[in-house]
Amino acid sequence: GAMSDFDTSNGYQIAGGILFGMALVGLGSNLTVVIFLKSTKSLSNTFGNLTLSQAIVDSIHQALFAFYKAPSIFFRNKGLYDLS
Repeated sequence: GAMSDFDTSNGYQIAGGILFGMALVGLGSNLTVVIFLKSTKSLSNTFGNLTLSQAIVDSIHQALFAFYKAPSIFFRNKGLYDLS
């Protein structure tokens, strides 16, 4: 098929490392936004609550990528691949 020419045997450790780094930056950024929103009284309104909930969900998403998906790609762990 069309995907049979796509070689996935090389570069997976580089891809896992890049994904881990990007996810950590995203996680740190979103947690910074959460802390900022909790400490700023002028943002305790509807907009602040909406932004806070988005930042919390994005933090969870980035944590999953940093601590589940990136290691499963980096180590090519069959058990982690099967769970996903």
